[in-house]
Amino acid sequence: MQPGLVGSADEPRYEAMRALLQASDELASSGAAPYVTPESIARSAGASPAAGSSFSYCAARAAWKLWQEPQAVQNLTRTEKNAFFAWRHGFREDGPGTPLGMARNRFTAMAHKWIPRAAGLAPHSGATPPTEGGRDTPPRWRRLADRIREYFGQAKSPLSSLPLGTLACNSRKALQTRFDTHLRTALDALSEFMNDQLSCEYNPERMTHYALDAAKLEFWMRRLQLGNGGAPTASTASMRPSTSEAMTIVDEAQRILMRAFPNPNEAQRTSLRAARRQILETNVSQLAAGFSCKIKTLKAMRQALERPSGARDVDSPIGRFDAAFEQADRIHRGDRLRPESMTMQEIGSEFKQIVDTIPSNQRVRFSAGAVMGLNNASFLVPIVPHLVAAGPQARATGGRHAIVELGASSHAGELFIGTERQFSGNLGVTLSVGPNLGPVASLSASLAANVGGEISQPRGLLLRARINRGPNGSPRVVDCDGQPKDEWRVTLGNVVEFMLRQAGADGSTHAPAKMWDDFVDRFFDDRTLTLSWQDQSAVKSRIGGSASANAGVGVPESVKLGAKAGAAYEYNPTVKTRTMNLGGLMQRQTFASGTAGIGTLSASAGLTIPQIAGADPVHDPSLPSLPMLSTSATFGEVGHQVAVTLTQNDGRYVPELCYRDVVYRRPDDYMKAIKHNDAVWRQLLGGEALDTHLADVERGVHPAGFTQRWFLHPDAANMLDQLTALSESLHRIRRQRSGEEGGRRFDSDIEAIRREIDGILNRESSWRPLKLLGGNQYVTQRNHGLNYFAMAQHQLAVRDTLESFSIGRKHPELVQAMRDPEGSFPPSSPSIDV
Repeated sequence: MQPGLVGSADEPRYEAMRALLQASDELASSGAAPYVTPESIARSAGASPAAGSSFSYCAARAAWKLWQEPQAVQNLTRTEKNAFFAWRHGFREDGPGTPLGMARNRFTAMAHKWIPRAAGLAPHSGATPPTEGGRDTPPRWRRLADRIREYFGQAKSPLSSLPLGTLACNSRKALQTRFDTHLRTALDALSEFMNDQLSCEYNPERMTHYALDAAKLEFWMRRLQLGNGGAPTASTASMRPSTSEAMTIVDEAQRILMRAFPNPNEAQRTSLRAARRQILETNVSQLAAGFSCKIKTLKAMRQALERPSGARDVDSPIGRFDAAFEQADRIHRGDRLRPESMTMQEIGSEFKQIVDTIPSNQRVRFSAGAVMGLNNASFLVPIVPHLVAAGPQARATGGRHAIVELGASSHAGELFIGTERQFSGNLGVTLSVGPNLGPVASLSASLAANVGGEISQPRGLLLRARINRGPNGSPRVVDCDGQPKDEWRVTLGNVVEFMLRQAGADGSTHAPAKMWDDFVDRFFDDRTLTLSWQDQSAVKSRIGGSASANAGVGVPESVKLGAKAGAAYEYNPTVKTRTMNLGGLMQRQTFASGTAGIGTLSASAGLTIPQIAGADPVHDPSLPSLPMLSTSATFGEVGHQVAVTLTQNDGRYVPELCYRDVVYRRPDDYMKAIKHNDAVWRQLLGGEALDTHLADVERGVHPAGFTQRWFLHPDAANMLDQLTALSESLHRIRRQRSGEEGGRRFDSDIEAIRREIDGILNRESSWRPLKLLGGNQYVTQRNHGLNYFAMAQHQLAVRDTLESFSIGRKHPELVQAMRDPEGSFPPSSPSIDV
């Protein structure tokens, strides 16, 4: 142990005295003595057996020993050492049910139970990694454990190599990462556009233009990154490349051109030769032409720095950015530079300093747990068929999540380990009015009112690492394996690494009772780390309403166009906020939607791509119909949604990006699509479409009602089984017919099966179970490839950053390790919470 265990190197006695007086105050308030002084504590140390078991007395005795001799930590007993460590972190009592007891139990459970489970180890001492033929452990845990061990390296601070932690917590690089991503996105978009154009392009001039643009953009990106800390070159003062750099651009343009045509035909080969000749003959002085992408990217950075107050102080990050932006804009336009103008290297350095001074408040939350309840139950009351439908809606959910939350603000980095109970409910009524205009058109208007609320109860251990800032205001950094790292990140990384080692992720195991003692020994002298127990509840209530109008027109064969416009108003009396959403929708099998808000800003955008043709079934008036509020949701519809939400919090607007892969399971809509949409039914029963459909059902890719029978009425499940069997028979007979000449002898069998299918579909008793289900909807969601399954969910939400997609793209093996084709993590095996 190093000296100065109870304070900084030059104030050990002051810190010890302060801790000692705190313990003395606790003894005095508890009635242990009429008047307690440090001297009286020292005189009575160990004199009373009862006092030796007192948590506060042990802390005071340890403080007295350390006050007398700061390096006497080896003279402390285990009880004294643990008591002083806990007292210094704000815990004032010990025992079952106390905050210290719950924090200790949460820590040991996390390190001893969940991490070994993820690593394929049993939660008992002496476990060894299972072999292929050993314990019945799902292989995905072992794959995940390998990835965790790779990210949380044992030779260095784990958070220094964890992409998720780097992304969410590195305040010095957050804006620079966004800047680089904008550049890469622009380059990728240009490359995709160029490849699409070149694949059918025969004009050598255009081919030359596309290739040179991509090569110049790549050159400019390397140049700007060079100015952000790389070695400067003689030409960094302008965007005009040197002769050698110009030849590099020419070579890169030729490579891009050849990659676009891996197997050119004769005409393309001729154009390629002409284009390559033009590239070689390009005047290198023209390669310094302006790049519009650069200006757009700088504007995006400028907007990212914007604050609601709109401050324009010259010395503020906004003012400094404006000055650097103007300099870069002059270089871009080729204007004459003033003597005091900055070079590109200086502009890059200025950008880096701006990033260093911007405080961040970012969080990454990974939760795994159960959510149970009834979602969107609509009990429809048809007043006039196809004219008016109204009904109440009820929703209730509740669940418990095991969560680990890692975040950073301008003052501290935090690691939260705990659980959270969530309860929410919603009750409302909807009135929809609209005539049925036949099979080609529809028109409706709806009004809705609802009231709801939610309760959140997080409980867990919060570890905070203080951010010590240097003279220039940026976080203090330390060397970690030869690389500079933020001090607070090293501290939290050491905590996670300690848990992994104690849990047996390195091949060794320790008893749970010893883990806390080892933790105290490891971090006894770490003055940047603080621990606390969090137990709080938050209650929110909502009152809202909405109005919308829907119109659609189409033709048979399920080619239908639709439009939707609406407005929604929500008032939250708990936090006194109001939200107004205006939205619109346009659809043709695939549809997009968007909303914009007024008041407490709220914005979202989405794209839904149905997997079944005819997402909006066209009603056939000749067939019996079921009352419904909306025909736009088809059972089996699968969509991808990207939502960006802007929430007002203490005068700041906090953006949140969420990606969802949504599956709506509505048996009534699915069967109505089969019944009312002849094109869908023919496609489902015809040719290779049925093969594909049944194969997807078997793999669980398409969550159709044929396999999702557990939430259906028994009669409905039997009907679906009958339809499946008849469909398979029909397809088998068609195959036999296509393989034989003169196969008309099968026509009678095909007609008989069709009649039987029609009889099932038109039989009133077949539809009664589905009527009982009403509009019940079960929603399964997958975020970032972390599977929502059955009655449980895994969620990843990234705040204050727009880079969340890069996790799954850069590390698909981690996402794949968390996938399970049979339903992801079982509820009895909670997910790894690191």
